[in-house]
Amino acid sequence: MQLEALRACVDLLLLHSPEALLGNGGEAAASSTTLEVELSQLLTPLLQGPPGALRTAAACGLARLLHAGRTRSSTLLARLLLIHFEEVTTNDAASSEELRQFLSVFFAAASGSAAAAADVAAAALPAVRTVLAAAPGSADASVQLEPLVNFVAALTRPEAAGGNAAPEVHEELALALCCEAALEPDEKEGRLLPRCLPQLVLPAGGARLAALAAVVTKLEKALTDKVALKKLGEFASEVDRKRAAGEAAEAAEEEVDLGALLSAHEALRRADPELAAARDAEGSRARDEDADEERRATPRKGAPPPRAGRKRLAKSKATPARVGLELDENATANEVA
Repeated sequence: MQLEALRACVDLLLLHSPEALLGNGGEAAASSTTLEVELSQLLTPLLQGPPGALRTAAACGLARLLHAGRTRSSTLLARLLLIHFEEVTTNDAASSEELRQFLSVFFAAASGSAAAAADVAAAALPAVRTVLAAAPGSADASVQLEPLVNFVAALTRPEAAGGNAAPEVHEELALALCCEAALEPDEKEGRLLPRCLPQLVLPAGGARLAALAAVVTKLEKALTDKVALKKLGEFASEVDRKRAAGEAAEAAEEEVDLGALLSAHEALRRADPELAAARDAEGSRARDEDADEERRATPRKGAPPPRAGRKRLAKSKATPARVGLELDENATANEVA
């Protein structure tokens, strides 16, 4: 029943506009926002659920709605990216493989326009944050970040979008990934995200290259992972080359306020709903583990005291007096013999 109701909802949204279904008259923007919120509330629990027919129907229905332009949501699109790259389990391998093939076709079609390519690029950062904050052993934790970012980079290259993709798409994505790593250089962000940067194509003389260079310089001083440092060095050379190739390099560039840039990125990071939920879940799990350890370390009421008497008795057997007594007994026995 739930499966059929879900399919019916998707079909209605494909056939009718949000304004007609939600009754907002000519307020198209309000209708789209309301639809995005309601879709997120409806589909997110299903998309985060275990593999099966219901999750497959929810993911395929969402992909159809996104492809038809009925809704635009970087959060929901990020969830499709995660499903596409999560590790396939043996419990429902056939359903997972079918869904993966469907999403491959969907993402390939999404790279055909500049707007769709920009939406896919905007979904990369929420997907990355979800993976980094995922609990160990969960489906999200099984996603490998480097293949995911490389996939997004390939989909959003200008030549992949029919030559119509905005050149700043990779520039903005690179800046977001670098800021994310700069905020946590000693954590997984700092170890993993710089490895994804060399796949991004930067525009010559881009408007954000100066800011990108400032963040990369700060990150180079903070990183300790050797592989991440090597990849970041390759990317830094590309940033310098593209800055030198642009016309803006000849003019005086505005000074970059690095502190303000990172503060603004951190504010957006804290406002990410999926990241906040993942952190709350991780904090709750850590508190439960601490409470379990404390309970194991604290003796229960009414429990018998430690058996110190037996230890003292065992120790008393090894005293010099006891040893001397045993030697006397042995000597007497020898004399009798």
